Amino acid sequence: LNKFSLPETLAAACGSDGSLLGSEDAALDPQRTRQAIAQLQQKILKLTEQLRIEQAARDENVAEYLKLASQASDKQQSSRIKQVPHLLPDIITMCT
Repeated sequence: LNKFSLPETLAAACGSDGSLLGSEDAALDPQRTRQAIAQLQQKILKLTEQLRIEQAARDENVAEYLKLASQASDKQQSSRIKQVPHLLPDIITMCT
């Protein structure tokens, strides 16, 4: 197994349309099983890439926050910067 392969029993249980196959269906249609495995692997790769992008953006945001916090010239400015993480859920909600 490589890191993206699935156990045969799990792969055989997934139809190409996302539905569950009975074991008899999977045994009768190995091509459909292979297609289901390929589709799941593509979904995993796509989600892995999305996660990598989101983590990179998060890391950039954290680095910028830490830089701003360290450069704060007075206590009031420092206090405002430190409030930002607490306000983010509200800002995100307003933008969606």
